[in-house]
Amino acid sequence: MNASQPALHTMVKDATRQAPHEVRHLLIHPVNGPKLTTLSQLVSGVQTEIAKGTQGEMDGQADALMREWAREGFRPKADREPVYEELGSTIKLAALMGYRVVYDPERRDVGRGNLTGAVTLAQWRGRSGKNGGGYQYAFTGSTIFAVPTLPPGHGINMTPASNEETVQVLQQSAKLLKTVGPSYEFVLGR
Repeated sequence: MNASQPALHTMVKDATRQAPHEVRHLLIHPVNGPKLTTLSQLVSGVQTEIAKGTQGEMDGQADALMREWAREGFRPKADREPVYEELGSTIKLAALMGYRVVYDPERRDVGRGNLTGAVTLAQWRGRSGKNGGGYQYAFTGSTIFAVPTLPPGHGINMTPASNEETVQVLQQSAKLLKTVGPSYEFVLGR
């Protein structure tokens, strides 16, 4: 990791019947090496500065805050686990991690000299789903994953009562998701 790049800690609260999926990020950003760093949180694309201090102080505050969040039902993101959010939240996180460009094959334009499909994160609009569906996005550290989401009012009973019903729900969901669009992985650049 680059010494000027923030350290990222992500915690997830999995969806339940009573509450939606929720994601919280903590960033420890060096301002002047380990002597001065900032601790901020990013929730739903909104960044809030929590404190400034030494690297050690901010690491300690981040650990304490993550323990508090764990008591609220959050868990640390597993290695290689994509954590999906809305496009705006994902773009904000990628920008805070130092990325400025996404390479989108649909943006390639030989006539305009854009052979790589490079577009600034600020201008990128992600993907549009078909048949009423949408997309959700996950920052992975160097790429953004985009996966289709079911349209509202899709008609599938998402609370199966048995293993057989669970299999049916998964099959119906997979079939409907294919009509929304494919999954994508976009490379990020600085």
